[in-house]
Amino acid sequence: MKICLVGDSLLARFEGKSEPIINDMLHRKLATSYTLDNVAVSGNNTYDVLERLEKDVISKQPDLVIIMLGANDAAIHKLVDITDYRMNMLEIVERLKESKVVLVSCPAVEQQKQVNKRNNALLSKYAKVVEEIAVQNNLIYIDFFYETLHHQKHKELMKGILDDGLHMGELGYELLSDLLIQKIGL
Repeated sequence: MKICLVGDSLLARFEGKSEPIINDMLHRKLATSYTLDNVAVSGNNTYDVLERLEKDVISKQPDLVIIMLGANDAAIHKLVDITDYRMNMLEIVERLKESKVVLVSCPAVEQQKQVNKRNNALLSKYAKVVEEIAVQNNLIYIDFFYETLHHQKHKELMKGILDDGLHMGELGYELLSDLLIQKIGL
C-alpha cells in the first residue's frame, strides 16, 4: 500500500531523525508492506498544496492520502480566510477522489509561545472545517486538535526541538502515529 503524507512543517519535521519523525514512527509501528511518501513542505498552506497536488501526490497514485493542513492557514501573520481555507480543502479532497483520504486537524498550540502567531480559538474553527468536510465526504477524520488540547501532557506534546509551542516533540508524534494507526486500521 502506498501512503502519501501531505502537509506543512508539522508533518515534515525530522526532530533529530534521519527522515521525518512521523515516517520514522510509522515505519517502526507498521508492517513493511507499506510505503510512505512524505510530501509535506514547511510553511505550506492550502494554496501551496493545491499548486503542487498534481505533481507531488496525484501523479504518484497513492492508495491512501493523509492530509494535515491548517496551521499556516490559521497563522495570524499570514491568515488564509476560513472561507478560502474551506474551498481549498474541498478542492484538495475532490481532486484526490481516486485515493482513500484521511483528514487530520492540526494540533492545539501552546499559546504562551505562539503569541501574535496562532491561538487555539482560531485553530479550533479551522479544525471544525476539517471535521465538516470529512463528514460531508464520508472520510476518516482525526480530531488531533481536540486530542492535543485536552491531553494531560499538552505542554510536553508541544515541546519539540524548536520549543515554539507549535512544533511537536517525540511525545506529540507518538500520539499522532498511534491515532493514525488506530483510526485507519493499519
